[in-house]
Amino acid sequence: MNQQREAAVVPPKVFALVIILAVELLMFSALLISFVILKSNLAIWPPYDQPRLPIYITGLNSINLLMSGVLLNFVYRKLDINSSLEQRKKLANLLIYAGIFSILFLVIQGIEWFQLIEHGLSMSEHVYGSIFVVIIGFHAVHVLADVILICYTALKTINKNITSVELVGDDGIIKVGNLYSFFVIGIWPCIYFIVYL
Repeated sequence: MNQQREAAVVPPKVFALVIILAVELLMFSALLISFVILKSNLAIWPPYDQPRLPIYITGLNSINLLMSGVLLNFVYRKLDINSSLEQRKKLANLLIYAGIFSILFLVIQGIEWFQLIEHGLSMSEHVYGSIFVVIIGFHAVHVLADVILICYTALKTINKNITSVELVGDDGIIKVGNLYSFFVIGIWPCIYFIVYL
């Protein structure tokens, strides 16, 4: 009996990542809803003994993450089955620049975080500090994972032993990387507007 295996509607790696990102989205939603509830129940915001958040610096820093997203989107759209190794190397350089923008975003966020702690942001004395650190820290971990994924993708892009199908196919590295990056970069404006404004 010759049974043919049906092709998956959604490739397995993509399906697994969608499930993971759905869980991540629920966690971010719960944290942000908690923040909104906390904010709406206090007459003075931020609480009188807690520092104000750096709205403008973080807004400008957001450009770094968005620039990373623009570069990643460009690379993910340009890489295809017919890309030569030379084209792949040029696009890998753009991936490195995207990673640098993301790293710059993380460094500036880290500096802001430590300055807020120096100015009295307390994780133990007030829920405000705790939930802020969890939301921003949780996102920072995701950006760091995205940087690692970007570097991995850049290395795979210039590897001549990786087939084009493995790289850009339905279940390829590029599709999975693009989906994860889209989530990490796409959720940041929501976090910024809810937490910082």
